[in-house]
Amino acid sequence: MIDFGDPLDFGTGFSGGFTDEHEQDIEDSPEPDISLDFPITIDVTDSPYQVPLRLGFTVLLVDTASGAVTVVLPAVDRSKGNFVVIKKITSDMNVVTVDGGAVYGYSAGNIDGEGSTEVSGHNESITLVSDGIEWFIVSGYNNA
Repeated sequence: MIDFGDPLDFGTGFSGGFTDEHEQDIEDSPEPDISLDFPITIDVTDSPYQVPLRLGFTVLLVDTASGAVTVVLPAVDRSKGNFVVIKKITSDMNVVTVDGGAVYGYSAGNIDGEGSTEVSGHNESITLVSDGIEWFIVSGYNNA
Protein backbone atom coordinates (compact mmCIF):
# COMPACT_ATOMS: atom_id res chain seq x y z
CA MET A 1 0.00 0.00 0.00
CA ILE A 2 1.31 3.43 -0.88
CA ASP A 3 1.20 6.13 1.77
CA PHE A 4 0.63 9.46 0.06
CA GLY A 5 1.83 11.46 3.05
CA ASP A 6 -0.23 14.13 4.72
CA PRO A 7 -3.87 14.47 3.70
CA LEU A 8 -4.80 17.33 1.41
CA ASP A 9 -5.94 20.54 3.04
CA PHE A 10 -8.28 22.67 0.95
CA GLY A 11 -8.72 25.32 3.63
CA THR A 12 -6.34 28.23 3.10
CA GLY A 13 -3.97 26.63 0.65
CA PHE A 14 -2.73 23.41 -0.83
CA SER A 15 -0.71 21.05 1.31
CA GLY A 16 0.04 17.37 1.36
CA GLY A 17 1.25 15.11 -1.41
CA PHE A 18 4.04 12.56 -1.58
CA THR A 19 6.66 12.24 1.13
CA ASP A 20 10.34 11.90 0.18
CA GLU A 21 10.45 8.36 1.54
CA HIS A 22 7.86 7.14 -1.02
CA GLU A 23 9.10 9.03 -4.08
CA GLN A 24 11.78 6.37 -4.66
CA ASP A 25 9.14 3.58 -4.55
CA ILE A 26 7.20 5.25 -7.34
CA GLU A 27 10.30 6.00 -9.44
CA ASP A 28 11.38 2.34 -9.24
CA SER A 29 7.95 0.99 -10.24
CA PRO A 30 7.87 -0.72 -13.63
CA GLU A 31 5.88 0.93 -16.41
CA PRO A 32 2.58 -0.83 -16.99
CA ASP A 33 2.27 -2.71 -20.29
CA ILE A 34 -0.65 -1.12 -22.09
CA SER A 35 0.33 -2.05 -25.63
CA LEU A 36 -2.34 -3.64 -27.78
CA ASP A 37 -1.65 -6.45 -30.21
CA PHE A 38 -4.94 -5.73 -31.93
CA PRO A 39 -4.91 -5.88 -35.72
CA ILE A 40 -6.68 -3.06 -37.55
CA THR A 41 -7.84 -3.58 -41.12
CA ILE A 42 -9.17 -0.84 -43.39
CA ASP A 43 -11.22 -1.75 -46.47
CA VAL A 44 -13.00 0.44 -49.03
CA THR A 45 -16.02 -0.77 -51.01
CA ASP A 46 -18.60 0.51 -53.46
CA SER A 47 -20.52 -2.73 -53.92
CA PRO A 48 -22.26 -5.33 -51.72
CA TYR A 49 -19.75 -6.41 -49.12
CA GLN A 50 -19.44 -9.23 -46.65
CA VAL A 51 -17.20 -8.25 -43.75
CA PRO A 52 -14.62 -11.01 -43.40
CA LEU A 53 -14.32 -12.79 -40.09
CA ARG A 54 -11.19 -11.27 -38.58
CA LEU A 55 -9.89 -10.96 -35.10
CA GLY A 56 -9.50 -7.34 -34.18
CA PHE A 57 -10.85 -4.14 -35.57
CA THR A 58 -12.21 -3.69 -39.11
CA VAL A 59 -12.87 -0.26 -40.59
CA LEU A 60 -15.04 -0.22 -43.72
CA LEU A 61 -15.29 2.99 -45.77
CA VAL A 62 -18.34 2.76 -48.04
CA ASP A 63 -18.73 4.69 -51.30
CA THR A 64 -22.41 4.78 -52.31
CA ALA A 65 -22.07 7.11 -55.31
CA SER A 66 -23.07 4.27 -57.69
CA GLY A 67 -25.98 3.04 -55.58
CA ALA A 68 -27.05 1.62 -52.24
CA VAL A 69 -24.67 -0.87 -50.61
CA THR A 70 -25.46 -3.75 -48.24
CA VAL A 71 -22.78 -4.73 -45.74
CA VAL A 72 -23.15 -8.16 -44.14
CA LEU A 73 -21.51 -8.67 -40.76
CA PRO A 74 -19.60 -11.90 -40.06
CA ALA A 75 -21.16 -14.78 -38.15
CA VAL A 76 -21.99 -13.38 -34.73
CA ASP A 77 -21.23 -16.61 -32.86
CA ARG A 78 -17.64 -16.55 -34.17
CA SER A 79 -17.11 -12.79 -33.75
CA LYS A 80 -17.10 -12.33 -29.98
CA GLY A 81 -15.01 -9.29 -29.09
CA ASN A 82 -14.58 -8.12 -32.68
CA PHE A 83 -15.18 -4.49 -33.62
CA VAL A 84 -16.45 -3.23 -36.97
CA VAL A 85 -16.62 0.46 -37.95
CA ILE A 86 -18.74 1.31 -40.98
CA LYS A 87 -18.54 4.82 -42.44
CA LYS A 88 -20.36 6.24 -45.45
CA ILE A 89 -17.88 8.49 -47.25
CA THR A 90 -20.08 9.97 -50.01
CA SER A 91 -22.66 12.76 -49.86
CA ASP A 92 -25.31 11.17 -52.12
CA MET A 93 -28.77 10.03 -51.00
CA ASN A 94 -27.95 6.29 -51.23
CA VAL A 95 -28.01 4.22 -48.05
CA VAL A 96 -25.66 1.67 -46.51
CA THR A 97 -27.67 -1.22 -45.04
CA VAL A 98 -25.80 -3.12 -42.34
CA ASP A 99 -27.15 -6.65 -42.01
CA GLY A 100 -26.68 -8.90 -38.99
CA GLY A 101 -25.72 -11.86 -41.17
CA ALA A 102 -28.93 -13.70 -42.04
CA VAL A 103 -28.77 -12.74 -45.74
CA TYR A 104 -26.12 -15.34 -46.55
CA GLY A 105 -27.27 -18.00 -44.11
CA TYR A 106 -24.66 -17.30 -41.50
CA SER A 107 -25.35 -17.48 -37.81
CA ALA A 108 -27.45 -14.34 -37.84
CA GLY A 109 -27.08 -11.80 -35.12
CA ASN A 110 -29.30 -8.89 -34.43
CA ILE A 111 -27.94 -5.38 -34.28
CA ASP A 112 -29.30 -3.78 -31.11
CA GLY A 113 -32.28 -6.13 -31.33
CA GLU A 114 -33.00 -5.55 -35.05
CA GLY A 115 -32.01 -7.60 -38.09
CA SER A 116 -30.33 -4.62 -39.77
CA THR A 117 -29.58 -0.94 -39.44
CA GLU A 118 -28.80 1.89 -41.87
CA VAL A 119 -26.07 4.45 -42.32
CA SER A 120 -27.38 7.19 -44.60
CA GLY A 121 -25.68 10.55 -44.06
CA HIS A 122 -22.43 11.84 -45.50
CA ASN A 123 -19.60 10.85 -43.13
CA GLU A 124 -22.07 9.06 -40.85
CA SER A 125 -20.53 6.07 -39.09
CA ILE A 126 -21.32 3.35 -36.57
CA THR A 127 -19.07 1.17 -34.46
CA LEU A 128 -20.32 -2.31 -33.61
CA VAL A 129 -19.01 -5.01 -31.28
CA SER A 130 -20.12 -8.61 -30.93
CA ASP A 131 -20.67 -10.42 -27.65
CA GLY A 132 -20.96 -13.74 -29.53
CA ILE A 133 -24.78 -13.58 -29.46
CA GLU A 134 -25.65 -10.15 -30.85
CA TRP A 135 -24.03 -7.12 -32.46
CA PHE A 136 -24.19 -3.89 -30.47
CA ILE A 137 -23.78 -0.34 -31.73
CA VAL A 138 -21.39 1.14 -29.18
CA SER A 139 -20.88 4.48 -30.89
CA GLY A 140 -21.97 6.43 -33.91
CA TYR A 141 -21.59 9.73 -35.68
CA ASN A 142 -24.15 11.62 -37.68
CA ASN A 143 -23.34 15.13 -38.82
CA ALA A 144 -26.99 15.99 -39.59
